[in-house]
Amino acid sequence: MEQSKLITDKIEIEKLIDGFFGISSNSRLIKELTHLANQEGYSTDYQSLSFKHDINDYDLDTLQQPMTDRHVLVSVAYPMPEGCEAYVTFEDFYEYIGKSINRILKRGALEKDAPFDEYEILQLLEKIKISLGVH
Repeated sequence: MEQSKLITDKIEIEKLIDGFFGISSNSRLIKELTHLANQEGYSTDYQSLSFKHDINDYDLDTLQQPMTDRHVLVSVAYPMPEGCEAYVTFEDFYEYIGKSINRILKRGALEKDAPFDEYEILQLLEKIKISLGVH
């Protein structure tokens, strides 16, 4: 099995996280954010966000970088042929999520047929901040 490409560039990581949330409907976005607020990983067909406790010991040993209790692993298998992954601190992860959610809410405000529950989404974002211990 080919090793995933390690992404360390902040702009590229932000794009990966944007891609994770970018095609969300209101209900899916709320589901994703609820998982993250509970520090539970979440995955789709080609992407995953994982906390250290979501990963078994064998897989932890095969990661390209050591993972701490204050990191999230962002993994994307598509559209990159080799897949890619990034190790993101809780602080950076929260910042990326906040930017992504703000873009989604702005886009949703423009799309009358696909409204987002802004209040609930912002409440979940605050719960994520508390759960991650980010100030």
